[in-house]
Formats: sequence, C-alpha cells, structure tokens
Amino acid sequence: MFVAIVMLCSLEIPDDCMQFTDTRGPYVGHDNCYIRVEEMIDDLKATGEIISPVQILYKCESSEGSLT
Repeated sequence: MFVAIVMLCSLEIPDDCMQFTDTRGPYVGHDNCYIRVEEMIDDLKATGEIISPVQILYKCESSEGSLT
C-alpha cells in the first residue's frame, strides 16, 4: 500500500517548498500511486498552486513508512 506525496519547490528560493499528501489513498501497487500523483499534479495546475518557475517532486511512500 502506498501514499502519494507531491512537493512543489521554488527554483528562485530552493528551500521554499510546499508538500501535498493525498487524502484518498493508500493505493495498492506503485503504479496506482503514480497515477494518483499525476492526478494531483493536474489538480494543482488547475487550481493555480503551480506558479512557474517551480520544481515538481513526488514520491509514493509505503504505508509502513519506507520510501519507494
């Protein structure tokens, strides 16, 4: 089981990041988690949270706490 996490970091101020953790999961399998990451990024773009220039990072974290 995996939880989707997206992080947006300013390219102008690298330490200025915002983390968004999915509230729908966890998901069975890494592929399902990655699909949710893509949905989250699309939603963030649609709501205007992503303002250029920004670096988009993501991870699918095991519900047991280990990273993948």
